[in-house]
Amino acid sequence: MRIASQTIATRNPVIPPAKRAYSFTCHCCGTTENSPSPHAPAGWVVAFNDDASFLFCPNERLSAALAVTQ
Repeated sequence: MRIASQTIATRNPVIPPAKRAYSFTCHCCGTTENSPSPHAPAGWVVAFNDDASFLFCPNERLSAALAVTQ
């Protein structure tokens, strides 16, 4: 006995899940940038002090240096 295989077309094609988007906001100026990666976008600075961490956009690098020293 032979069984024929068939491909059944569906009305709703399979849609891959959406890629997660990560949002990064500058601590100083509020600039926001979206990225598909959980890592800070290129040129952004993550500054740490004893109490917290801060994220700064490329325009606020001096602010990042001051945040760490205070």
